[in-house]
Amino acid sequence: RYIGKLPLRGKTIGFGFWEVYQADPENSVHLKNETLDLFNQAIIHFENNQKDKAKELFEQVLQRNPDDEVTKHYLQSKFN
Repeated sequence: RYIGKLPLRGKTIGFGFWEVYQADPENSVHLKNETLDLFNQAIIHFENNQKDKAKELFEQVLQRNPDDEVTKHYLQSKFN
């Protein structure tokens, strides 16, 4: 799943990064697939600087999948 654009040292533009999770435990893969649309919407809102809506959607993802580390990272580092 696309996890957003991240800046690289020495570069002026961000590069898109994806998480490959097919090798994760089966339950984790299932939950990430189940929340994929919500997660994608959250990323879009985040990248469009619609932080309140992005946070709301990330929180919904985390409610359904409390072990989603990428979602936790967004909520802990981008909104606090």
